[in-house]
Amino acid sequence: MQFVRKTEGSAAVLVCLCNALSDKHVRACAGQCSVSEVYRQCGCQPQCGKCAGAIRDILREHQQPANAGGAFLEGAAAHPPSEG
Repeated sequence: MQFVRKTEGSAAVLVCLCNALSDKHVRACAGQCSVSEVYRQCGCQPQCGKCAGAIRDILREHQQPANAGGAFLEGAAAHPPSEG
């Protein structure tokens, strides 16, 4: 269950009712961090744990996928043998 709290300009979705953490709080911590690091950076601790899945989903949205943007492969696959 998620609750919406109006803020300036756009709505913030509360993902943790125990600590009043919104999706914006989680996105501000996003990068290569874990759920427990989000709590730590926000200065709180997990209480009931029901929000962990939602926080994890938001963090995954902000992770860079491997080979994003069609990056070239390295190694033998990048340089197939030439026929000649």
